Amino acid sequence: MAKPKEGVSSFQRANLKRPCIPGTRLSLRNAQLLVSSGIPSFDNFIGGGLPVGTIYCIEEDVSGVFSTLMLKHFVAEGVLNGHFITLASQNAQPQELVKELPTPVVDSIASHTNSDQMKIAWRYEGLNPNEGSNSKASFGHIFDTSKVMDIETLDLGRISYWDPSEDVLNASDSSLGPYLNLLKFISRQIEACVCKVESKSDKKNIIRIALHCVASPLWQETSSMSSKQMLPQFLKFMYCLKSIVRSSYAVCMVTVPVHLFRDPCTVHRLRHVVDISAHVESFMDAEDETNEAYKEYSGLFHFKKLFSINTIVPHPSEGLDLAFKLRRKRFIIEKLCLPPDLSSSESSSSLGCASSVLKNPSSKRGCGSLDF
Repeated sequence: MAKPKEGVSSFQRANLKRPCIPGTRLSLRNAQLLVSSGIPSFDNFIGGGLPVGTIYCIEEDVSGVFSTLMLKHFVAEGVLNGHFITLASQNAQPQELVKELPTPVVDSIASHTNSDQMKIAWRYEGLNPNEGSNSKASFGHIFDTSKVMDIETLDLGRISYWDPSEDVLNASDSSLGPYLNLLKFISRQIEACVCKVESKSDKKNIIRIALHCVASPLWQETSSMSSKQMLPQFLKFMYCLKSIVRSSYAVCMVTVPVHLFRDPCTVHRLRHVVDISAHVESFMDAEDETNEAYKEYSGLFHFKKLFSINTIVPHPSEGLDLAFKLRRKRFIIEKLCLPPDLSSSESSSSLGCASSVLKNPSSKRGCGSLDF
């Protein structure tokens, strides 16, 4: 073995060969291949994007409006990047969901950054924002929720739709029930798109798997089993789906109506299976009147689980108080910022209480909040 030259370190960085896929980039945190969810603010909170080979679960709001909107962003991002898309739903026609995809308002975040010069940090004007990316294509798009994507762009999309009527008789005898058809369909699509990790094709691509409202009561109509029997089948399906996604260049987003689950253990087991889990709490579904402090927001966004792939500690976003809203016809997730509560009654009582403590520190009557 040749000895290293004097004055030259023997350590050399390993050049990991990553496939050059449009719409992807490498994470600077853990060298994971990432794709955009279609919502740039969401990508920022999870560390840059969705890792390839993972499952992202949206715990639906009661009405399902905003969870479906997030799924549409996920599919629309795949259409613009030329990714393969597999769409499945029992609650709605997949073709109708595609017709309602939002339209992009900016070509890309990267191109928007290139067009604007950095006025403050002038020395970084020559910096390429795509540096470190593994693709020549841009990463992430901004969408307008008030307009639908034009037909010409949709025709360019590589979208395949699942037909639940295929092989129903064979699926009824399986331990997976009606989910067996969907699992077979996803496996066939991954094979047809040559998205397996071990495939020898030089041209790699991403397949986006979008599953809408899985485990809803409508899934029971194709099976004679009860809801108690369907939930174990659903969890088993998620375990099988995870093994398929892990071994391919695939990213799966699934929306689940967890508010219909009577057993809380099922929700915990679901979060254990998936890599990312987020709960959408819409103010539209609130029975009581919403507090005026939340008037700028459409609902709250809670991270229940974040991925920890190629790292020991996940991205620190679980403790953040997040909210979402439609600002300028764009779906945005941001930190929850509430205005200070300066009502006349509370402010006068707090000021009077504070003044009494300053005059007589030994007195504690009526000032339980200031009793240190």
